[in-house]
Amino acid sequence: QLNKPRISKTLNTSNCKHRVENVSIQIKSWPVSEKFNAAYFCLQILQKIEPLKYIHQETTIQCTQFMMKIYILFFNLLSIVNGLSLEALGFDNNYFVSSVAIYGTRTFLALPRSVCFNQKKSNPTLVEITKAGDRYFYTPNIFDASRQKLLGYQQWGDCNSLQDVISIDMQQQMRTKLWILDKGSKKCLPKVTSLTLIYNSFSENIELNGIAGRDLNTIKVDPGEYQDGARAYIGSAGENEMIALSLNTLKWWKIHLIEPINPVQVIKVDYLAKSKTDSKLYITSKDGNEVYFLNTHDIKKLDHKKKGIQKVNVTYVGDKLGASTGIETDYKAGLNYYMVSDYVILRWIIGSPMKAEYHNVLAQSYEKLPYVSELFTGPQRGLWAVVNSGSPDMCNLTDLPTVQKRFVKILKFNAIYKDLEIDE
Repeated sequence: QLNKPRISKTLNTSNCKHRVENVSIQIKSWPVSEKFNAAYFCLQILQKIEPLKYIHQETTIQCTQFMMKIYILFFNLLSIVNGLSLEALGFDNNYFVSSVAIYGTRTFLALPRSVCFNQKKSNPTLVEITKAGDRYFYTPNIFDASRQKLLGYQQWGDCNSLQDVISIDMQQQMRTKLWILDKGSKKCLPKVTSLTLIYNSFSENIELNGIAGRDLNTIKVDPGEYQDGARAYIGSAGENEMIALSLNTLKWWKIHLIEPINPVQVIKVDYLAKSKTDSKLYITSKDGNEVYFLNTHDIKKLDHKKKGIQKVNVTYVGDKLGASTGIETDYKAGLNYYMVSDYVILRWIIGSPMKAEYHNVLAQSYEKLPYVSELFTGPQRGLWAVVNSGSPDMCNLTDLPTVQKRFVKILKFNAIYKDLEIDE
């Protein structure tokens, strides 16, 4: 025990030291689950030792040296299991992640059951993993009440449970909530569900009556100050239509999108990206190249007693350089997207013509980026890509690449210069 004077906390380190010094010899022969458990074990030790460093001067060197050993082991363990295996949950290595949401060290993955990679209905459709620095891992065989509760709310065929989660987003507030878009099934209506993180409990459940679940693809939380509070926007609700949901009143309504210059233009809302510098909401589709935006302040709350669809004008911005998956804005007025045909992530400077010369290539690699389902902004304002081995309709192919990293950092935010840099 570290029982120096004035130390109020004690820590039995003999077992820890023994494992730290000897585990690296055994590590190569361990099964994957044991490697994850060891990483989790090291993380728990670090959390206990960190406060002791500053309690008494005599313990500083001892604790720091011990922590450095554990840090080295911890990240060595994580580098071995960097592929983020979910085999303990029944998934093979080609599982498909459609969406990610992060709060602190808690990270959630959407694993849609309607995608052929994830077709085993007994597997979960929403999973929580752990974030440590820039690494992510799942720790099976560690009892965690919150994760067990989450997994218990996903029984296939039970319409009160999650059926087919396609997209998730975080509403950060005093009681942070994870908002979940569930496509439903033949038996169950599509719905939006919320998970309150502090209590690890499912709070709200809003059924989307009259909406075809097969078309739903994305949910984006807008924390802006509106008369009805924060909102979420959902696509697609059909041609030229999306959904606005008040996160305070839990009332939702359809929005019909009109491009005034070409009113007959068909607009498909497959992907949404809320600007981080103004009130614009960017819209694009999977197959089309057109990009539009609408001003979220033009969306007025419809009285729930009124029936009908609110009409909102959108502005045509330009054409992407090719068909893409998820779009994401950044804090320096850029719009980023993944162009499927060239395995490349591009950044367009908002406000400039949407031509090639106003695009920057951020990353391009078939090996590292065979298929990106979503781009997202991490807690430190960096840009990340969610990587899969192939698109949702490619699971029957036999020559798909092995995913090197599930989450690839594309841009990092330099806090000193308040700027974004390509992550090398």
